[in-house]
Amino acid sequence: MDSNVAKNTFLYKFFKLDFANNKLGIKQLLQQQLLQAIYLYRQQNKILDSWDSIIVSLPDKLILRNINNHKIATKKDFTSASFLYDWVYRCAIAFPLANCCGIKPLEMAQELVSLFPEVDLNQVTKSHLKVMIKVIPPGWIDFKIEHNFLGIWLQQLILELEYNHSHRIEDRTCHKSLQFLAEKPNLFPINYYHARCCSLLKLGERERLIELDNHNFSSSSWQISKTNPILWFDVAENFLLTHPQELNLLHSILLILDILDQFGDCAPSEALPGCPKIQPTEEKIWLNYALDLSEAFEQFIIACRFCGEVKHQNPQLAVARLGLIALVKWCLYKLLREKLKIIPLSEM
Repeated sequence: MDSNVAKNTFLYKFFKLDFANNKLGIKQLLQQQLLQAIYLYRQQNKILDSWDSIIVSLPDKLILRNINNHKIATKKDFTSASFLYDWVYRCAIAFPLANCCGIKPLEMAQELVSLFPEVDLNQVTKSHLKVMIKVIPPGWIDFKIEHNFLGIWLQQLILELEYNHSHRIEDRTCHKSLQFLAEKPNLFPINYYHARCCSLLKLGERERLIELDNHNFSSSSWQISKTNPILWFDVAENFLLTHPQELNLLHSILLILDILDQFGDCAPSEALPGCPKIQPTEEKIWLNYALDLSEAFEQFIIACRFCGEVKHQNPQLAVARLGLIALVKWCLYKLLREKLKIIPLSEM
């Protein structure tokens, strides 16, 4: 074991995470692995007591940590090489489980991690995510995703959006009118940035960096043509997105996709079993997610251009940035149309 790791942790290992159909984020994939480990622990220890009340709280106990524990990443954060690997989901499930078994949380965390299937790293392909799992005293379980593997997740995400999330949604089914937007000025920036995404994608096509499948943007389908797929890595297999605001925006996108995975297509008041319920009157929660994404996107478009010098010197980076813009557009459309019940505008 690496001495630096051993100094701060009591157990760590790697495992591979298989992508699943209809899953956009990463959180639910990790939850499935945790549930399997919990099931094996109960079998091995012949535990008959029901842990259902604890297990259903798992979504609330598995959290994507803020980048380097800051709300918004700064340039200083990204100067450290270790920062690029700091994508961590932290889980607290060992604490209530240990309390039920009368053991220490650290011991429970170690037991659960030991049940994760360890993998030969040479067998990890581009259809898997390589995840480091660590036990942190007094009983946290950390899932750490290396920076380069975000590119693999993005590749799989685009495939999922292209093939399984390309249904058209007609604006006439929207529950609220455009007049509602005027009555709720805090929704304006969200719709503005949705329209801004549409405008920038059109510009990307005019600059011959991407090709769009359609130009009306009136659906949640993936906009960029499959004939010219986005490449997230350079020729040396290095992940292209390393700018502070690129990573900050990626973090916001992943948070949104995790929460959309958690609730699926059901109404907020009809959350799936095991999901914390968001009542219809708590529309503000969805609004806050959309506003946070809009804020991250605003900082991104100020700092990260794709035309001019970037286009000529690093066209692959320019296309990858347009890919991020398309992802933001998709997320904002889903939040506006399905959660906030507002017609997303493509022009303003």
